[in-house]
Amino acid sequence: MPQGVSRAWAAFKSLVARHYAARRPARQVFRYPGSDFKILPALLGAIGRAGAGAAAFVEVFGGSGITSYNVAARGMFRVVVYNDANDLLVETFTAIREAPGEVAARLALMPCSRSWWRRVAVAIRTGEILRWDRYERAAALILYHKLAYGGTSLRKAGFIRPYVYGDGRDRAACRELDGVIAAIFEWARVWRGVAIENLDFRDAVELYDSAATLFYCDPPYVHPRHRGYYMAEFTEGDTRELLELLEGIRGRFILKLAADMLEYGFVRRFVERHRVTRAAYSSSVHHGRNKGEVREILLVSSR
Repeated sequence: MPQGVSRAWAAFKSLVARHYAARRPARQVFRYPGSDFKILPALLGAIGRAGAGAAAFVEVFGGSGITSYNVAARGMFRVVVYNDANDLLVETFTAIREAPGEVAARLALMPCSRSWWRRVAVAIRTGEILRWDRYERAAALILYHKLAYGGTSLRKAGFIRPYVYGDGRDRAACRELDGVIAAIFEWARVWRGVAIENLDFRDAVELYDSAATLFYCDPPYVHPRHRGYYMAEFTEGDTRELLELLEGIRGRFILKLAADMLEYGFVRRFVERHRVTRAAYSSSVHHGRNKGEVREILLVSSR
C-alpha cells in the first residue's frame, strides 16, 4: 500500500474507532442459526451451576460466539475455548480479536443493500470470498449473517425485510449495523482471553477433556425439517457419535437439543440417563418469509 494511502487508511480507522466508541454496542456481532441469544440468562445460570469447581469451559459448536463471549466477559472460568469447524466463522472471530479496527473500518464502508448481500452470498457459495482480504472476508460474513433471515445459511437464507420485529419499534436491520460495528471493539477486548479453535467436534472434546472441564454442546439441527440452516450439515450419525463421546468423557457437559430430536430412540435413551434442567425453550428460526419456533431442551451430565 502506498505511503499516502496507508496514512489515509490509518486516519479512517482512527475516525471509525472514535465515532463508534460513543455508540451503544450490540449484544451480538451477528445472527446465527441456533444462537443462544434468547436463552442466555438461563443458560449462563446452568453453566455456572454445572461448572462449579471447573477450570475450563469449552464451547464445542461455537457458532455466533455469544456464549463464549459472555462466559469470558463474566470471568466464570480460568480457561474459555471457542471452537467451530466452520473455517470462515473461526477466521472472522480471529480477525476481530487481532485487528478490530481493520474489520470495523471495512464493515463501515460496505453498503447495506440487497445487491451487496447477494454479491457476498455468491462469493461464499463459489469460494470467491477466499480470494478477498481476510479482514474484508470477516466484515462481509458479519454483514451477510446480520442481514439474513435468522442468520441462516446459503440454502435457507434471504435478505431480511426492512422491519422484522412486529413490535411497533420499527428497527431497521441496516440501522442496527452501527451497534454491530461498536460491538466489534468490545468483543475484541473480551476475546483476547479466549482460545479460538477450528476443530471437528471429536477432536475438540478429545483435546480438552479433563475432570476440570465443562463442555457446552449446541450441535446443528439434525431433524429433516431443520436441514439447510448451516453451511455444512450435521448428520444423525454425527449426533450418535457426539452422544457416545459425551458418555465417556472425564469432564462434565451441558447439551442443548431441539425437542424434536426426542423422536429418535437413541436420543430419548440418552436423555433419560441425564438431568433435564430446563425444557421448552423457544428459539425463532426463519425459513424464507415464514417464521417458525424450535423448542429446545437443555441437559446436564448426571455425574
